[in-house]
Amino acid sequence: MSKSTAQGDLYFGIPGDLDEEALQGLLLSARLRSTPDKAALVTRVYLDSFDWRLYSAGGVLSATGGKRSYILRWRPLEGGDTLQFHMDHLPVFVSDLPPMLRGHLEPVLEMRTLSPVVTTRCRLRPFAVLNEDDKTVLRLEIEQDRDVRHGSVRRSADQSRVLLRGVRGYADERRRVESVLLDRGGAVPLARDPLDSALALVGREPADYSSKLRISLDPRQRTDEAATKILSHLLRTMEVNEPGVRADVDTEFLHDYRVAVRRTRSLLSQVKSIFPVQRVERYRREFAWLGQITSPCRDLDVYLLGFEEFRDSLPSSMKTDLTPLRDYLVRHKADEHARLVAALDSARYGKTMADWKVFLETKRPRRTSMANAMRPLNAVANERIWRMYRKVMKQGGAIDDHTPAEAVHELRKSCKKLRYLMEFFRDIYPPEKIDRLIRSLKGLQDNLGDFQDYEVQHTSLATFEAAMEKETGISDGTRRAMDHLIEALVERQHDTREAFRGRFRGFSRKANRGRFEALFRISPDTERTAA
Repeated sequence: MSKSTAQGDLYFGIPGDLDEEALQGLLLSARLRSTPDKAALVTRVYLDSFDWRLYSAGGVLSATGGKRSYILRWRPLEGGDTLQFHMDHLPVFVSDLPPMLRGHLEPVLEMRTLSPVVTTRCRLRPFAVLNEDDKTVLRLEIEQDRDVRHGSVRRSADQSRVLLRGVRGYADERRRVESVLLDRGGAVPLARDPLDSALALVGREPADYSSKLRISLDPRQRTDEAATKILSHLLRTMEVNEPGVRADVDTEFLHDYRVAVRRTRSLLSQVKSIFPVQRVERYRREFAWLGQITSPCRDLDVYLLGFEEFRDSLPSSMKTDLTPLRDYLVRHKADEHARLVAALDSARYGKTMADWKVFLETKRPRRTSMANAMRPLNAVANERIWRMYRKVMKQGGAIDDHTPAEAVHELRKSCKKLRYLMEFFRDIYPPEKIDRLIRSLKGLQDNLGDFQDYEVQHTSLATFEAAMEKETGISDGTRRAMDHLIEALVERQHDTREAFRGRFRGFSRKANRGRFEALFRISPDTERTAA
């Protein structure tokens, strides 16, 4: 594996009459000459995570070549050094990346795998641009796309461009070449990145999937129509993640699927009197079932994702003693995933999803007896958010050092419901105001979530320890390592409980209360009559 860097890549569209001979003539006019390498027909695979983390972070990762020989290239979209590496395989996991690139991209990709977002077949004609001293001052490639593929979709392409790859220390020469290309060659800077153009040919857009809930809503529209729009978006999220859940490609497919299920349940439960009661009750039961069947697999995913952190928190003498725990988790994860796939293959699941889709695609009745269905969205949203906010304030204000953990968990659930409501209807509020309040709530949620996680984790580790003893036996060293973790988690939970008071004081301070009141508070008369 070898590596090289180049100052920011520049792409130019070129007219049809700017052939290789004409290009070499332009270089000569800039007192430079070029030596062409052999033209080649290559495959270029653009790689990213399913949720476009690399593109969203401002870069493009591509692998050009084939037959176990690839040039892996990381190219910042807004300029900066391009990193290039020779590899003998396409990377899938972040651990497959070269160390220098891994250090750069691991914080972005985290646990997500890489997969092709689009593949092109193109003819490349590389040139080394030399100065009068025969020093390479620039690298240039003429690229001609022949076709573009994504899954079973394949489209012919006829796009030509020239790529300039700068060499450090020769910025003046690169500017001269840019100048002659623009002024005399008829070239134009590309308005779209080659990745964007390739995606467009197969009907895709960059960042066409995100787990974030961003839905365009009108504050005056009927609440049942707005709710249908949100629920349809959540159904699409489940549908696009289901293949990844089945294949167990990476853990975030199941995570995003479960979040969509929880949000669906939350909307059906919290925004009342918009759909027929019997329909709501049926789908609340079915989505509760989906939450149950996906929970064991996700719980084990979380422990496997956190395993290295668990191990690293141990004294050096105990680190290797924790390996049997990982083996146990991997074994049971495989079993639970098989059960999950069987549930997804069941007639119950198929009928639930098909019926739910039909319900959401059915036009809402022009007139309905449901109390909140035809009311304007902003009125219903304000009511539900304000009521849940008041519940959070009441529950949080009642917690002291002696409050049982169950009451803390109830507050955590109320905070989650409040956040879901604010995110559902975010689009009808001023962005800077709603986002500020969501951030303030998230700070409180993080504390409550940590408290819950530490309790569940130390309880689960004790359960795992007993199960491992029963299944295969457990060594004294492994038992000591797990007991050490349990003690540490209990201590962290205590510290988190101590920190709660400060977090809640921050959330409930006068200025923050004023912001909630200004954005969501409803009149006392309306509050008494609200559903």
